Amino acid sequence: MKLKTSLKPKIDYKDLLIIEGLSKYSPRNILRISREIGIPESTIRYRIKMLRKKGILGLFTNVYHTNIGLKKHVVFTKYNPVYKDYIYDLINAYSPINMLRVYGSSPTSYSVHIIPPDLSKNLTKYMDELVKLDIIEDYKILHSTCFHNINPTTDWFDIISQTWIFGWDTIIEDIQNEAVELPPTLKDPIGFPILADELDIHILRMLEIDPTITYTQLSKKLGTTIQNIKYHYEEHIVKKFLIEDYDIEIYRFEPDKSMNVIAIMTFTSMETLARTANAFKRRAFSEILGKILSRPMLLGIFYLPNHELWNLINTFNEMVKVGILRRYELYFSPLAESGKAYTIPYQYFRGDHWEFPSLEYYLDRLYSKLNEIKLN
Repeated sequence: MKLKTSLKPKIDYKDLLIIEGLSKYSPRNILRISREIGIPESTIRYRIKMLRKKGILGLFTNVYHTNIGLKKHVVFTKYNPVYKDYIYDLINAYSPINMLRVYGSSPTSYSVHIIPPDLSKNLTKYMDELVKLDIIEDYKILHSTCFHNINPTTDWFDIISQTWIFGWDTIIEDIQNEAVELPPTLKDPIGFPILADELDIHILRMLEIDPTITYTQLSKKLGTTIQNIKYHYEEHIVKKFLIEDYDIEIYRFEPDKSMNVIAIMTFTSMETLARTANAFKRRAFSEILGKILSRPMLLGIFYLPNHELWNLINTFNEMVKVGILRRYELYFSPLAESGKAYTIPYQYFRGDHWEFPSLEYYLDRLYSKLNEIKLN
């Protein structure tokens, strides 16, 4: 979820080197970043502190949900405009991790729900209930891989002109020349194993809130020893791949002159999908990619200045024309549009398995929220 600020972004090349280092070596390894980029550790910490304080930089942890037994469900709903001010609460009643109102051909919401695979049917039934209640007109559920996050890099920035490079003129050629091997996080998983224990889950949700949190701070918050935290982090979280990577978000463009674009792309083949994913990984407009399971489809979340929108649309049109894409759908969200984000649902983890509430529990929450709305 894009962080919020009213400031015009002000970062220099040294900031960008630090931000790139955070992506390469993680926010938990400032000493290595200092050694690799030749900037004193104290300077790096100060600049990170100031960028975060100004709301220009956000640091987040991307949990690899597949390896903790959770499946990602991306839901688009066409909602009744009567419920415009309440749609967050009504969709949120069913355990999302991310929620945003977006703009398409009709009022639309975008939400991401991570739940055990065997509970997918309950999410469908919940959405069916929203249709029956005339809260939403229709919905689409896409089952996705974990999201592949794309962090800023110095390759995207021209030092001389002090501008960001989008490379629209070469993107079709680059796609056609890219590799056909997908990144591991964009490959359909064989299954959804639970490789975490209860302490791992609690460490992960704390890291989602703040990836720079120390072992000492974790031990105090979770009521265990530093040695135990260190063991679980190194032997479980790292070795069992429970964290995909770290999300390093910066406002590169003025908030009131830029937007997020969510694209659902259907490709002509798995080969063209893989080539496009690998090309988009290297583009300054890309933020997130997720592959739709068992289908030649990608979900893309892009961040760009308003004046670059037509270049993105023209790129998609050209991709259809040359046979890379079969079709695409676009949804838009101004950066001024607020969204909501949540950590993993740690409260439902018991010992070594998930115990999510029943469908009836979520429906009761829905009806309760509807009663509150009627009272108001």
